[in-house]
Amino acid sequence: MSLWKAILKCSDCGQTLNTAEHVPKDQKGRVAMSSGFAAGSCPRGCRATFSDLNLNTDLEWVEEAGA
Repeated sequence: MSLWKAILKCSDCGQTLNTAEHVPKDQKGRVAMSSGFAAGSCPRGCRATFSDLNLNTDLEWVEEAGA
């Protein structure tokens, strides 16, 4: 079974806002759909914030080695 790491980043500055590790391939959709709830706001004050529904985030998937 392949496992994945999701990395949620601010689209403005690239700051990592949250990660999810050991995500099974069949759960990637669930993680992607809920990632905005975990974003909070960018600590650098960028536009990445869930409070105004301007998510302005990028979700990167990386396959975990040895999985």
